[in-house]
Amino acid sequence: MRLIEIKHAVVTFAFLASTGFFLWQHTTGVGWDFAAYSLNARYWFESGTYFQALRPPLVPLLIGVFGWISKAGAEFLFIAAASLLFAFSSVKLAGKLGLPPDLFYLASLTPFVLVEGFKNGTELFCLALLELVLVNLGTAAAPLFLGLAILVRYPAAAFGVLLLFNKDVRSFIRDVLIVGAVCAPWLVYNQIVFGHWAASFMDSYAMNMTFRGYLANSVRPADFIKVGTGLLLLAPAGAIFWIRGRIGGKGLDPRYWPIIVFMGVTLVSYARVQQKQARYLFDLTLPLAVLAAAALARLPKKAWRMAAATGLVVFCAGSIGFAWRKNPDGIRLDDVRVYRRVLAELGPRLGDCRLGTNAWDFVNYFGRTAEPFPMDALIETRLAEGCRLLVFKNLGEPKLSRAVIERLPILAETNAYLLIGGPGPCAPARPYIYRYLDLKKENMLKKGRCDFPDTLLKLLFFKDKKEI
Repeated sequence: MRLIEIKHAVVTFAFLASTGFFLWQHTTGVGWDFAAYSLNARYWFESGTYFQALRPPLVPLLIGVFGWISKAGAEFLFIAAASLLFAFSSVKLAGKLGLPPDLFYLASLTPFVLVEGFKNGTELFCLALLELVLVNLGTAAAPLFLGLAILVRYPAAAFGVLLLFNKDVRSFIRDVLIVGAVCAPWLVYNQIVFGHWAASFMDSYAMNMTFRGYLANSVRPADFIKVGTGLLLLAPAGAIFWIRGRIGGKGLDPRYWPIIVFMGVTLVSYARVQQKQARYLFDLTLPLAVLAAAALARLPKKAWRMAAATGLVVFCAGSIGFAWRKNPDGIRLDDVRVYRRVLAELGPRLGDCRLGTNAWDFVNYFGRTAEPFPMDALIETRLAEGCRLLVFKNLGEPKLSRAVIERLPILAETNAYLLIGGPGPCAPARPYIYRYLDLKKENMLKKGRCDFPDTLLKLLFFKDKKEI
């Protein structure tokens, strides 16, 4: 009984400490993707003026619901709730795999997970739902959680292969139908509002896969080190215990096969992404944490296990502290004060003008309706339409050469921004629904390209390694 109480205390401490870190991090700024989810929530619940079709619906829906409790605290309530779900799912998965819940949960809270878990708003929440898929494999709850995970991050659909562990054909068909039923309301919404049942997915796939060929890079070992951190030292030992089996070396414990498949899906998904980044290996934390916990669970004495748990906490805290000293901006979220300051400065000059900017998410987040800065072939078109264009120089895109800038009608320029606009009166601001494919099609047609992938099938197989 005493050991059980200690384990519960460790999990509670880890939850409170990690959630406190997540909430503090969110006070330092806001991530680009997180801002987009919050804006979609405002569009649905507060008559907002900006919406991104490419974002899955569940996170905006939850932020909007939490807004009924507190508009100012809705984002923080979502973060706390998602962190609680992750703690719950980790404890449940540890129980199913026969692992100490305290060791598994602590191993899951790596420095990478803490820093990246809510930087973009969805990674940790989606991982919690995927853990619940693993916990409930073979039951009707597994496809329910898989459907919810897909509505958080579309790439989670790849983990549908886990449903194949349900060897009964009827049950598998049931699972597929449940996933479809969970996603159906969103597909119907897409058909009604955007004219295509898969419009949101198509926009997301086009932005992240189809038209990212020019940014393609190879697999980067540094990404695995960044994600795995200390777990990479413990995982090999855990893998050996897995392979030897739990009883007399008679084979791998069958409960672990889904974890192996989970790891495989994560690695394949990372390999397929055009622009490879460590964040696309976020889900690799789960199998590595399982391996690490399996290794630590074999320590012969309870005192050694407690020492190992303490070591995980010290290592995580020390790693974040070291990273903070080396590069605080790597832990804090985007500093958005510059956007607020420039908007305040240009407010009288912009008035109610239609505005396009390379920081459109942040600008909309602060209450000023804006649309994306036009793609290269559309700059003159937008100016002719009476749109003012605002370029924040701290962002890497768009890459406008000095020769291009000199040809444009510059209204104002400082070290922080560039304001572009025609001599005539501006067009009034308007509510804006961001459809990535619509803008891409307009840009391609302007360049004389007639090979735009206008169907889902064409989009999946369209290849062009040049920036369009």
